[in-house]
Amino acid sequence: MTSNEKRLADLVADFCASKLDASHVFTVTGGGAMYLNDAFGKHPDIEVVPMHHEQSASMAAEGYYRETGKVAVCQVTTGPGGANAITGCAGAWVDSEAIIFISGQVETISLISGNNRQTGVQELDIIGMVKSITKEAIRLTDPHMISYELARLVDVATSGRPGPVWLDIPLDLQNFVVTNPDMLPKYLKPKEDVRTTKLRAAKFRKIMDLLKRSKRPCLLVGNGCRTSAPTLRRFLEINEMPIITGWNARDLITEDPNLLGSAGLFGNRAANLAIHKADLVLGLGYRFSVPQVGYDPSCYAPNAIIAAVDIDPDEFHKVQSFIDVPVLSSVADFLESACAEGGELLSGMSAGWLDFCHYLTDFKFDPRPQDKEKCNSFDFNGLLEGSLEEGDTVVTDMGTSFTCTHQDLTVKQGVKMFTSSGVAAMGFGLPGAIGSSLAKTDGRTLLITGDGGLMFNLQELQTALTLDLNLKIVVYENDGYLTMKHMQNARFQHLVGSEVGSKVQCADFIKVATALGIGAKEIYKPSEMPDAVHWLLDDFQGPRLLVIHLDPWQPLLPRVQTRSDSSGRLYPPSLDQMFPHLSAEEEEYIEQRFGLIQD
Repeated sequence: MTSNEKRLADLVADFCASKLDASHVFTVTGGGAMYLNDAFGKHPDIEVVPMHHEQSASMAAEGYYRETGKVAVCQVTTGPGGANAITGCAGAWVDSEAIIFISGQVETISLISGNNRQTGVQELDIIGMVKSITKEAIRLTDPHMISYELARLVDVATSGRPGPVWLDIPLDLQNFVVTNPDMLPKYLKPKEDVRTTKLRAAKFRKIMDLLKRSKRPCLLVGNGCRTSAPTLRRFLEINEMPIITGWNARDLITEDPNLLGSAGLFGNRAANLAIHKADLVLGLGYRFSVPQVGYDPSCYAPNAIIAAVDIDPDEFHKVQSFIDVPVLSSVADFLESACAEGGELLSGMSAGWLDFCHYLTDFKFDPRPQDKEKCNSFDFNGLLEGSLEEGDTVVTDMGTSFTCTHQDLTVKQGVKMFTSSGVAAMGFGLPGAIGSSLAKTDGRTLLITGDGGLMFNLQELQTALTLDLNLKIVVYENDGYLTMKHMQNARFQHLVGSEVGSKVQCADFIKVATALGIGAKEIYKPSEMPDAVHWLLDDFQGPRLLVIHLDPWQPLLPRVQTRSDSSGRLYPPSLDQMFPHLSAEEEEYIEQRFGLIQD
């Protein structure tokens, strides 16, 4: 090639390095992407991260995005390569993560048409598969449009509510030689359509009036506030009110005295009770999903006007939508305008409302068991809180590692905590933590996973070792799938595919780690926890693995669980009815205290 010629695959790598500042590209190499593999591998400013499964590569890209906020790149091959990455793409779609998936494809001449199933080697119509879980998915057909399409797709991924995009590039186009690449068509970002995204004055004034008239307001902080965290904190300094966070926003507000925790099926009792008593619930970038509002939306916040500020209009039009005042706007615009209003927004709030909400925290259920001979995940949370430092990140998998950690662990300001909360894919933890660890310049990444979740992507322990990541891994060993065991036992009194007796047996993780050369330790008693945490988090560089043997039937409490009426009919209770239920005496105390603040 001459000096004014460049291979298309190299233009893709150049774009990712220069325009996205992508320090890492997560991949599994394959013949259908050979030129892309070569281009990324040769690029001096990109570190290729070869995973052992495309699902892991896609989830590692999720972790990279969650750690940095920068567009992440996942590059896979054709056929099963793209299909394997779908789970991570779905996670990015639901959790609003800007990731560009770049897949190889068979040569243009071999592409299927009509109802043909396959022509080329490993050919699959990946674009048809991922259209419903991406903001946009296209196959490149004109090599001269590569610069234009890359820039346009990234603009789509990052504009409005972030999300994944997908670019499929046939093999012959990957190797296409572009003459005068600087002369290729360029994408110019269109002017923002202020008719759909600009905060409307009438809607804004409506929210301001609601806040001023509200006697019992609650603020729900969602992941949509993440890019506006400093402005959010300034707003809360000016306007003190009860704060409740979404699952993916637990680390945004951590040290505010008015924080009640998270609401939902596995939420904090004080948060659920406050919502039940509130007369105004205002959600900012907060997804009113079933895990956060309960199975019967008609029972949610029964005494409140529900208002929501969100940049995604589809959040207002779900099947069981119950939002009374929807405001289509970026949270950033709303908060800036609200801060400019000064400190009189809550002039109508009852004098005792904040004290009442603080009083509700006294009814926190202590999930730590009386049996001190068995380890418990909640005990581990208590030890971990004091050991985390600013710059650390906590990543969890699903099941016990998710519900117990996000329900009970309080992190300091400057400590990140995340998981795959929307799709809630088992196996997310390890690759997600790898993506986080690679993105860090300092600080540790701590993975909390379960034995069941770790089995899904166990092979990536080798990746963590190969890359010498400063990754600390905690494995809750509870004989399989604890959440499923509880559900099956309660509903059917019979276990299927959830523990050893029903043929789900997890590996001996100590033997696996030792065979790989990863430092490993296991404990059985609570008295061993302090030394084990110190061993796990000391200054040793590289991965370490700690197995904590839990009670295989550890209760997952408190929680909202289905109840039955006198006829035996099952029904979902409201969020305030968490199990273990409050005693009649406790409920009376709460009602008496609540009666004192009502005008």
